[in-house]
Amino acid sequence: MPEIKKDIVNSFLSRANQTLDFIPGYLANGDYFTAVNRSYYAAFYAIKALEINDGYDDYSKHAAVISCFRQFYIKTGIFPAEFSELIGMLSEDRTSGDYDVLSSFTGNEASAAYEASKTIVKKLCDHLA
Repeated sequence: MPEIKKDIVNSFLSRANQTLDFIPGYLANGDYFTAVNRSYYAAFYAIKALEINDGYDDYSKHAAVISCFRQFYIKTGIFPAEFSELIGMLSEDRTSGDYDVLSSFTGNEASAAYEASKTIVKKLCDHLA
């Protein structure tokens, strides 16, 4: 793999893990919106790293990145079908939080988003190791 590509993949993985590291603080402070938002982005960064690593680096829209993940990694059995539901939930919650100003999240919902994100990020990092 070219060095620049490897650097980009590692940067996305680092960003995914750094983002995860901050989420417990948001949960502890009751900032559930930010916890949900950052949970989505941590998983998104890890998915982006995976796709760039494997040559699927021409997707710039979030929906296209998620669609590629589902098509080439979930439908093929590389990752469990459960991941499609998890990233779907994270994406829907992030969109709701960003665009529906009346939306809110409970501590349980934010914690569930964090757990889903940790599951995805860990599995993708292990796969890329």
